[in-house]
Amino acid sequence: MSWQEITEAIILNEYYVTKEGEEITLECLIKNESSNIKLYWLKDAINVNLYLTNKYSHGTLNQPSLTIKNIETSDAGNYTCKLANLYGLSEDVVVLTVLFVQVAPPLHLSPNANESVFLPCEASGGNRVIWRRNGEEITTTGSLEYSGGTVIKPSLTISNVTRYHAGNYTCDTSYGSVTATSDTQLQLSVKGTEIFRHTINCIKGIFST
Repeated sequence: MSWQEITEAIILNEYYVTKEGEEITLECLIKNESSNIKLYWLKDAINVNLYLTNKYSHGTLNQPSLTIKNIETSDAGNYTCKLANLYGLSEDVVVLTVLFVQVAPPLHLSPNANESVFLPCEASGGNRVIWRRNGEEITTTGSLEYSGGTVIKPSLTISNVTRYHAGNYTCDTSYGSVTATSDTQLQLSVKGTEIFRHTINCIKGIFST
């Protein structure tokens, strides 16, 4: 038996990245189809139930690539395209990463000036977390003003909040070119006048009289 006679299942990409709610196709190619008996997919070593037609399509000998619909975080994992033929078994593995991000309530925060405020965010699947205020990215690295906003600690803390921090905040997580953004925004408004700026204004007033 020569190598050319052996049927193989070949994964085109070693990993895929997607986000909740989307649809993705894990591509698998079959070589030398004449000796094929059966093709099936496994997720984390457990057979994928192709009868769940609202969740999966294809993934058969005729259409070996597997399409997953309505992606959820629970769909993340290692997928195996496994082919049985007259000569034995052939398989190849692909990793599916699913991005998830959400900001947690309360969605309206009104701290007093000069207080610290905590903006909660849950994020998974990405290798970067980004906070935005009114659509503009916030730089948290090396900041004395902000802490958190990382993969390990995605929630953001603002120290000594001022009225200039007021606005709409969103939390993103990304992996490569794929980005997931929180569906809802956190609205931050600041009550009172920050002590530092008020003190400066008072000093200016004294020297101007």
